Amino acid sequence: MPGVPSGLTPCQRRRVRDFLPLDLTGCGSAELHAQVAAIHDAEAVQRQADADALSAEIDPFTREVDLNCE
Repeated sequence: MPGVPSGLTPCQRRRVRDFLPLDLTGCGSAELHAQVAAIHDAEAVQRQADADALSAEIDPFTREVDLNCE
């Protein structure tokens, strides 16, 4: 985890510290790594879905073409 940036007020430092901690309980580093990987994977799936949805909204190349002709 990154450190708290310098130049923040005491209140801002507390908020950054509250944002950064990750509280895990496990038996050994392999279990902890697995928990972190699961958190990452769950967030990555949602992040990708959100990005795909936003991309679809602005995609100018998605248009219907009427091919019902002779």
